[in-house]
Amino acid sequence: MQNPLVSIIVPTYNRLHRLPETLNSVFAQTHKNLECLVVDDGSTDDTFAFLANLAGTETRIRFFRRPADRLKGANACRNFGFEQSEGEYILFLDSDDVLAPTCIEERLQYLRDENADFVVANTSSFVNKTFLDKVVNIDPVVNAPDKYLSLFLSYQLPWTIMSSLWKREVVKTIAFDEELKRFQDVDFHIRVLLNGSFKFKRLKKIDNYYRWSGKTKQNNKEFNRAVADSFLELLRKLTKTEELSPQYYNSLKRFIYVISKDFIYFTEDIDLDYARAFNKEIKQFDFFDLKDRSIFKVMWIYSKFGMYGKGGTGGYRFSKRADAYYDSLSIAHIND
Repeated sequence: MQNPLVSIIVPTYNRLHRLPETLNSVFAQTHKNLECLVVDDGSTDDTFAFLANLAGTETRIRFFRRPADRLKGANACRNFGFEQSEGEYILFLDSDDVLAPTCIEERLQYLRDENADFVVANTSSFVNKTFLDKVVNIDPVVNAPDKYLSLFLSYQLPWTIMSSLWKREVVKTIAFDEELKRFQDVDFHIRVLLNGSFKFKRLKKIDNYYRWSGKTKQNNKEFNRAVADSFLELLRKLTKTEELSPQYYNSLKRFIYVISKDFIYFTEDIDLDYARAFNKEIKQFDFFDLKDRSIFKVMWIYSKFGMYGKGGTGGYRFSKRADAYYDSLSIAHIND
């Protein structure tokens, strides 16, 4: 097919102040044969009325409410949107990000030239109306699938959800996990790469932008618990699969360390009861060696006695050494 239909799937929730700019970037594509499926996740603003009005002038938009029998969240919206879609190719776009005008056209051409199942382009960011040229993608020395998998497993994310254009068959095979509240695209991309049967190519050109507000979200106990709970769910899935060979465990150790440090042990609003339970669960993973257990024990002690961040306790030096150790573990496989 010389002019294939491309389905762009956009989950949204209370993003009326951002959504028009996102959709404008979709309908400004130089590749015109597309459908945009917007799935509303129960917005309380006027999102649905806006979409209904837009559909009166733009025939390529289709919009839905997430069915009541589907779990709330972007993953259910993505899956439902895919089920309603008709395109030969699929792109997932968050409702506050934007695409460059030639994004679809050039990805399609590259994907077909390279005979790939999906293509991954470069992503940058924008602030207000300023589009930056700094690439956020991470590439290993050797662009091999196992190296990219190691990056995802170590939480050094090589691409974003909107970086890729997929053949329909890939998304049909690897659906989003609707039970997972966070790390949704990380889980999806890990399972695609673990599958091993799909060929992908890197298009090293910026053609999509995520919105950056310049603000850092302040962590609190509730937020930290939500992140940690989702991470543990993801971790249990990964350690149960027979497809995860031992070569990836060092990368996974870095993922565990980063989440533990930033959301459990070394936070301003420490939840000691949760940290204790988290510490107990981590000890069950048999790929942790003595050094790992020692590092996590020290982090627990710092958090238990409120020592991290206080002068003269050595917490900063300990953290830097631990950072370097887990970085070196993941780099060893990614760059060998």
